[in-house]
Amino acid sequence: MPKYEPLTPAQRPTIVVHSDWSRDPAKRWMAMAILENDRYKLHPPEPVGDLTAFLQGVRRAAPAVTVLAGFDFPIGLPIRYAERAGVESFLTLLPELGRGEWSRFYDVAESRDQISLRRPFYPQRPGGTAMSHLLDGLGVGTASDLLRRCDEGYPGRSAAAPIFWTMGAKQVGKAAISGWRNLLSPILESSASTVALWPFEGTLPYLLRPGHMVVAETYPAEFYRHLNIELGSKRSQDDRRTNAPVLLRWAEDNAVNLTDQMRSTIQDGFGDAPDGEDPFDATIGLFGMLNVLLGNRPPGEPADPATRDIEGWMFGQIEISESRAREQIQVPIRKEPQTASPVNHEYDPLADLYDLEYVHDYDVPFWLSLAEREDGPIVEWGAGTGRIAVPLAEAGHDVTAVEVSERMAERGRKKGEGVRWVVGDMRDTKAGRRFGVAVCAFNSFLCLLALEDALAFLRNAREHLVPGGLLGIEVSAFSPEELAGEPGGPALRHDFTRESPEGRLDRFSVSRYDPASQLLSMQLFYEWYGAPGELECKRAHNLDIRVTNRDELGLMLRLAGFEVEAVYGGFGGEPFTSGSDHLIVLARK
Repeated sequence: MPKYEPLTPAQRPTIVVHSDWSRDPAKRWMAMAILENDRYKLHPPEPVGDLTAFLQGVRRAAPAVTVLAGFDFPIGLPIRYAERAGVESFLTLLPELGRGEWSRFYDVAESRDQISLRRPFYPQRPGGTAMSHLLDGLGVGTASDLLRRCDEGYPGRSAAAPIFWTMGAKQVGKAAISGWRNLLSPILESSASTVALWPFEGTLPYLLRPGHMVVAETYPAEFYRHLNIELGSKRSQDDRRTNAPVLLRWAEDNAVNLTDQMRSTIQDGFGDAPDGEDPFDATIGLFGMLNVLLGNRPPGEPADPATRDIEGWMFGQIEISESRAREQIQVPIRKEPQTASPVNHEYDPLADLYDLEYVHDYDVPFWLSLAEREDGPIVEWGAGTGRIAVPLAEAGHDVTAVEVSERMAERGRKKGEGVRWVVGDMRDTKAGRRFGVAVCAFNSFLCLLALEDALAFLRNAREHLVPGGLLGIEVSAFSPEELAGEPGGPALRHDFTRESPEGRLDRFSVSRYDPASQLLSMQLFYEWYGAPGELECKRAHNLDIRVTNRDELGLMLRLAGFEVEAVYGGFGGEPFTSGSDHLIVLARK
């Protein structure tokens, strides 16, 4: 993927529109954002109506502005099909479809003998049909041959349906027919000089010019991952409503304004109507597009010319390797925070997996020994679900656990009544008492993404200690080799498998380190297999940590008023060396 440079404020489009497309016009919804005083203002979703007329009206009403329009239908052809059909450019082919030798292209084949390279959509109706009929008719071996690279599945997102298959819940084929024939072709034919298809005609910065409209393919299911949306069922108003805090927090963090009606629509879960999923996806698509425009994620233009010219790409999807396997994903790097970052609730979605994911206890004896040696009550900052706090309490100590995630704390409370739980941000939460010992273990300190955040926590921790109280911090000690990354880009790896009586959890991850900001950006992919061994659930989650080292941590502690008492490289009291896996620092108030 080409090197990504975020759009400047001047490059951002004035109007951003996302349409959740369907072959049924009654199920088409759109949501729109307008740039006002350098901030986007989001308007509530509404039925599409005649979208071609709407977009042409926008062009006439505001001829000098830039418009980015996203549509939830495929734009492009599978490369295997294009090779057999002699197609070298989707952009060149599009106006020819439905005409001349391509006159039957949009006519869905009713029987297997009607399928051909010039009439590839099948079947017209269910009954006596099979995917094998389509594969045989187009001369390809498997359904994967009819997937574009951006359609392929990977951990966290299932594969799309083959573009020419017209059956199934998604009905991708019929959506493509409707979108190409009734929308793209008319718009391009009437406004060819001012409408461009991304990425076929260039990169996003190149195409976003005053007086031009850029059209891009979107996929709300892809944006779910980018925005940390988690759904049991998008048809459920309760499930949609559960994600309202995520969307509202994103808008606040990104300085995006919402109309009152948009805010209430999100908080209400998009209503109780049976078609509430359609305005929901229209809105998610708009949030996902803005997430790219505001620099949180690259657009994803593929570097491969054939992919760019024939297959196209989903807006905001990061390119995966050509091997059609879990090999390589490029991860965007966040800019170094310049001011204290907002409260991070990113562990909320993982609360139900945390205890299965982190089963080790080899560090617990170290903290128990420390607690026995020191006097007074104990506080653990960033306690998770109590993996350390609970054993400390069970050993008879007076323990308070501070955790920013309410869901994590709730699971910790269920482990016993011996721990006093405080839900709050460890940078400024007041626990209501002072302690003899403070523990910040298992990389909780690395979740503070700016120096200002780290110093704020250390000062707060010091205020909570009695005179002479002890703070213990433990973080991973990353070697230069670990942070250097893989040749050719970040590689997807299998981190672990966790077995339980209920099933099996597999975690995959891909990470990338930015030396300038010291941020290690990770994408985590979870797969849960039930007791019979069948895949039941996939989940994706983004996580950043800020890597530190012995000298920087020691300096921060001194700036916060601590005196460093000891530095270890392991839980057995081993000295810290370049080969240590852990960095443990004890500092006295």
